[in-house]
Amino acid sequence: MTHDEIMQTLREACEGRNVCRIRFKEDPDDRIIHPYGVCFSKKDNLLIISVLAHGYSDSKNQSGYRNFNFEKCEWVELTEDTFEIAPGFNPYSPQYSGWLFHVLKPN
Repeated sequence: MTHDEIMQTLREACEGRNVCRIRFKEDPDDRIIHPYGVCFSKKDNLLIISVLAHGYSDSKNQSGYRNFNFEKCEWVELTEDTFEIAPGFNPYSPQYSGWLFHVLKPN
């Protein structure tokens, strides 16, 4: 998959709140994530902001918030499953800057 295709798939997943299966370079297995968006880090790296729901993790397969390096993503696919945004997620938090897109909470 090209980076443009990955970006488009992540954008669609955020808009529809679709769970995704994703693979990163050098990972032994896929991950299942709830993608919250893509933004720039303070060091200008592109990050995929997400919640790891299931799958490989360097931290012993524990679920929770994860920021992944976009450049290491090999492919992503939407599933038909959807997710709810965690109540504590704040896209306007100072830890995030330069959003390209992110999920929106309902009013």
